[in-house]
Amino acid sequence: MIRRHILSEQAERVLNMRLPQPQAYRYVNDALECATILQAKLAERWRVRVRQQLSSVEDIDEQVNVVEQLVQIESYIGSLKIPKRSSNYNDLHSLHAV
Repeated sequence: MIRRHILSEQAERVLNMRLPQPQAYRYVNDALECATILQAKLAERWRVRVRQQLSSVEDIDEQVNVVEQLVQIESYIGSLKIPKRSSNYNDLHSLHAV
């Protein structure tokens, strides 16, 4: 009788659990993709501004600073273009050399 009570409590708890939607990961992926697109557009605008600034700067020290900013922006844009690893699928990094 006690076992049946314990099992019925567990069954009740499991039946009342809210399971995630099977496609819920797509919402997360879509949101991340939209965020990446917005980040890339903003970085591109910064790239244009910094290039314009570079053409108008005359002081050599200031030019060096602006070029450093441009390099950082270019690096950031490059990092946004690197495909993200999928937790759902194995990629080439998981293969072992034969």
